[in-house]
Formats: sequence, C-alpha cells, structure tokens
Amino acid sequence: MHPSFETWDIESESLESVENRIHDGVPREALQARAKGYIDTFSRLFPWSLPEAGGRILEIGSGLGYVMQAAAERFAPASVTGLDVASNMIDKAKQRLARDGAQDSRFDFKLYDGVSIPFEDNSFDFVYSVATIQHIPKSYAYNLFFEINRILKPTGFAALHLLSYALLPSHLSLFPLKEEVLKQIRNEVGHWHFFYSQQELLYVLSVGVGVGWLACREENGSIWLTFSKDQEVAFCNDTTL
Repeated sequence: MHPSFETWDIESESLESVENRIHDGVPREALQARAKGYIDTFSRLFPWSLPEAGGRILEIGSGLGYVMQAAAERFAPASVTGLDVASNMIDKAKQRLARDGAQDSRFDFKLYDGVSIPFEDNSFDFVYSVATIQHIPKSYAYNLFFEINRILKPTGFAALHLLSYALLPSHLSLFPLKEEVLKQIRNEVGHWHFFYSQQELLYVLSVGVGVGWLACREENGSIWLTFSKDQEVAFCNDTTL
C-alpha cells in the first residue's frame, strides 16, 4: 500500500474520531447535507451525465458512505458500490450506516489496492468520486482515469471532483508548501494534497487516456468534470480541445 493510503486505515481509531478527522471537523449533523451538495453540483453542472434509474453505480473513495446515501436517494440505482483502499474505512462505513439507520440492500463495498479496480470492462453506468483524488499521488490518479474509462459502460459517465490550483493560497496558510513537499519526499503517512488545472485535465484525459466526451467547470477552488467513452468533444469552461 502506498504511504499516502495508510492514513485511512487506522484500525484502532473509533468511528467518531474517523468521522471528525476525514471530514475536516465538519459537524456530524452537517455531513449528509454536504454529501447531497456534492451530488447536487454534479446534477446542476452536468445533467446529461446522470444515470437513469436502475443503473449500476460505483463511488471511488467511499469513506463513511455519506455520498453513497445521497447518490442512492437521487438516482434510484439498482446498486451502489463503495470502492476503498482501506479495509478499516469499509468497516467504519458499515458501522456508520448501521448507527444512522441508513443500511440499504443496494449498498456493497469493495477493497482494492489503489491501482487496479477489481471489476470487468464496461461494468458501470456511473462512476463518481468526491474529495478523494486530491489525496492520491498524481501517477496513481492518472492511472485511475484509465481504470475508470475501462470499467465504464459505453453509454456511462464518470463524474469527478478535484482541487484547483486556485485553492493553493488558502491551503498554504494551513499546510506550508515546504512541509507538504517534504512529507511526500519522505513517504510519510498522512494527508497528501494534489492540485489540478483545467488545461492539465483536458489534455491528460482527452489525449492521454483517450476519453470521449469531456466537460469540466471550476468553482470556488474545485474542478468538477465528467467524461464518457462516446463522442469526441472536450472542453473546460471556454477552452475546447
């Protein structure tokens, strides 16, 4: 396991501690609303990419399952699978869902190594990820783009949330750049942070990965994007490839 993944797999940590740590101190009572906000943003920006009812959905980096709940409520899928690199996080998600009376027969979880998504080609109608890719080293993130494109059905869409370089000034007030760089050089366990530009994503996904339709928007330090295998159009805000 990559050192940056180990911070999510602390077996001795309580559910309450995990819940506070990974959500940046957001109060528990606000977490479901925040999760719905992520889904609302995808729905507002990219309404054509949303899955039809009865589809098969995958979340990458499912954490404690809050966004899985929101996705299930909004899209009425046949199943929602939570993919995570940490077995302890999967255990804590199941505990959290049970605690909150949110267990759902449509939910299941899958552990993976952060490299190869353990599903066959063309498996999912909708693949999404929020507040996760920002913590993944870029080589792993780029590989993840290839894997997502592989497991998407030809008619499916991916919807991803990433951090923009525009957020860097406020981030550096909490995590100085020198500290962040040395943490990565030393392969220290902890929250690693990575930032993206629209142009970077446009070329990596369209030219490097070879996705079909690609659209992205930047709002308040976040980049929101969607892509599919079909068509050959790519644009980020006003930039078209």
